[in-house]
Amino acid sequence: MDEYLLEIRNLKKYYPSGKNQVKALDGVNLKVKPGELVSIVGESGCGKSTLARCVIGLETRTEGEIWFHGEEISSYGKKQMRPVRKQMQMVFQSPYAAFNPRQTLGAGLREVGKFYGMKTGEIRDRISVLMSYIKMDEELLSHYPHELSGGQLQRLAIARALMVKPELLIADEPVSALDVSVQAQILNILAEIREKENMAVLFISHDLAVVEHISDWVAVMYLGKTVEEGRKEDVFSQPFHPYTDALLASRPREYPWQEKSSIMLKGELPNALNLPEGCRFWPRCLHSQAGLCDKCEPEWNQQENGHRAVCHLVETLGKTERRVS
Repeated sequence: MDEYLLEIRNLKKYYPSGKNQVKALDGVNLKVKPGELVSIVGESGCGKSTLARCVIGLETRTEGEIWFHGEEISSYGKKQMRPVRKQMQMVFQSPYAAFNPRQTLGAGLREVGKFYGMKTGEIRDRISVLMSYIKMDEELLSHYPHELSGGQLQRLAIARALMVKPELLIADEPVSALDVSVQAQILNILAEIREKENMAVLFISHDLAVVEHISDWVAVMYLGKTVEEGRKEDVFSQPFHPYTDALLASRPREYPWQEKSSIMLKGELPNALNLPEGCRFWPRCLHSQAGLCDKCEPEWNQQENGHRAVCHLVETLGKTERRVS
């Protein structure tokens, strides 16, 4: 068995904008082991969803490589990608846009099985298993999408993605459009299914509480680049990059008596058409050093357990100091 199910190597995706280019992804590297749940977190516009769409083949990369099961798939055409897509499926953010409004939900699930050559009996048995996973009555499959709630539709979207037993599920903000109470249900169901199916998950989110709850490994993105990655417990307990530290400090308190950390970033998010020289985060960083951070692009600084960050000041700062309010 390959050590890594998915490997992303120096992936770039540029969009033309007049005479310039928007660098949605600018050299992203990421690895996912079989059965592992890797979360990608960052602000809106950092490139999380673009990364997911490039991996699944919905966007064409500008440069770089995507390896799946030891095969380089980033240059595959539609015919070559068909058997690969059977092994990697995707759940999107909006459950309301995920289904054909003129088709019953059961027909939508069966259609996936037929497309990938499953026999009628296999499809029926697989749907029964999946409906038990998502804790829904099979009678609901005779309904149309508009007759169900967003939470019910998202559970069915997960079931549909799992029809052909994929080895990798890409979940792009799967709970952000749902109520908080429903989010918890979906996340618990996803965790249970992942264990039962021994499936790897690439989870895209901007919600740190969600990421901390479900992840094995965390990658933090900022303006098209990965700036920190490591085991969940390492990233959340001792962030190396000042941006990660600022994200964690922005979380609300779990209990009223807890002290709240507060890190005020300088300025605004830079224009994607005019990115800063050197480190992309330096204009907003409280610790940036003139002549270094604003001139030289930092390299990965590796610490224990694979925990690493792209920052000139990892060794100098150690654990970034937080201000308490």
